[in-house]
Amino acid sequence: MTTPQDSASFTVFPLLGRIVALTLAAFAIFLFLLTLIVTISPLRVAAMRGVLMVAGAAPPQDSYGFTNILLLGVGDKNHDGADLTDTMMIASIDPGTRSAVLLSIPRDLYLTGNKNTPDGRINTLYFFAKQALKRKDKTLSDKDLSRLALQAVGEEMGEKLGVEVHGVVKADFTAFVNTVDALGGVDVDVAKKIMDYSYPVGENEVGLFELDAGLQHLDGETALRFARSRHGSTDFDRSARQQQLLQALSAKVQTMSRLEQISSVSALLKNVVNHLDTTFTTQELLGITQIGSELSMENLIRMQVNYNAGGDYIPAQAGGFVYAPDPALYEGASVLVPTVLPTDKTGWGQMRTFAGFLVYQRALYLSKAEVQVVNVSATALAANRLENELRRYGFRVGEAPKPPKTTGKTQTVNVPASFIIFTNSVDKQMAGFFGGLLNMDVSQQSPTDATATGSIVRIVLGKDFKYQPFQTLVGTGAALQ
Repeated sequence: MTTPQDSASFTVFPLLGRIVALTLAAFAIFLFLLTLIVTISPLRVAAMRGVLMVAGAAPPQDSYGFTNILLLGVGDKNHDGADLTDTMMIASIDPGTRSAVLLSIPRDLYLTGNKNTPDGRINTLYFFAKQALKRKDKTLSDKDLSRLALQAVGEEMGEKLGVEVHGVVKADFTAFVNTVDALGGVDVDVAKKIMDYSYPVGENEVGLFELDAGLQHLDGETALRFARSRHGSTDFDRSARQQQLLQALSAKVQTMSRLEQISSVSALLKNVVNHLDTTFTTQELLGITQIGSELSMENLIRMQVNYNAGGDYIPAQAGGFVYAPDPALYEGASVLVPTVLPTDKTGWGQMRTFAGFLVYQRALYLSKAEVQVVNVSATALAANRLENELRRYGFRVGEAPKPPKTTGKTQTVNVPASFIIFTNSVDKQMAGFFGGLLNMDVSQQSPTDATATGSIVRIVLGKDFKYQPFQTLVGTGAALQ
């Protein structure tokens, strides 16, 4: 096995002009959840309590027993614009189903401001909240300024997404690096060689980040570069690398001895604590850790808001609820703007519905059931739009069987009323959800063809079907909560 020094080279080149090194990727903001819930969880809550000498307390919860956390990622204090939260993620934990929902919000999302926050990218929200608090009370310490600003950002994001935020955690690059180093590094199988000639290394320079393909042992700095590198690959490749790191770190902890586990906790507390800000108390964080010790990695739902909204006969992707407008409309800035329905006065209606589905209807996603749209008598365009709506909201859309034909005729069977069938009793909840949402009858039916195996919910479209976006249906159909 090669070491980072053997397999990774890092050569610095000067950069003409300023490059803000604040591209903290989704995995880096996941640091705190990684540290306290996924990584430290196998280290045993008792070991951590022994180091801290305090007992945990139940974290805040909503009426469903969920704890919702806003995770923010920033650059180190020496970076220009260190208060720009270039990574933002909602994490919702449910002890009942041993599950966690992670929803990433793009940093370039344009946010209409208020009296304290001007219009601009959402990654400026924390910065301007701090500035407003400082103007209001100049006696506030830096720690109090940060805590109150984090609280304000949490309230703002909770209102926008329709999800109560119980606490906020902010982590920087150093916290991520120290976490990996405290665990003795991480082994990663690099799928293909990385050659990033524009990796940011400071305010005025970039460098070449090179990492060979194959099994590599990464220290904290190299793991950060592996997670952050944007060039020479797509954002989807980067997301895959971040998930790979998460799995590798979890696997590393599971192979450690009890003594190594306790030593790692001690190192984390020593080297990470000064690089985290939070609105939670220490006891609440320990309570979150205890819940995390019972979470299942198989019940981790990962989604991100993105611009892959698709179109008529163009497949959408999960989270496709924003688009990139002409920069000339935003003073030359490249931003992302939510897709808005004509009846939506908030501008966040579809993302709000998406977040509500993920958090409050998570059982539908955990079931991993496949949804098929069988168009018998509706228009092809209406059926296609329903399929795309299902994809945008993160459901697994499978290939439906061809509609039945009448014996001896070429005419398609005429079905006046749409309905929903499910082939497995465990999918009754999903079928019932869509039945309520789309106002269709629901029934269980034994498979009648070779494609109807496993967990399948079929939405059979009749002549009565008229496509409507899910956002317009949640008020009269299946409730979000």
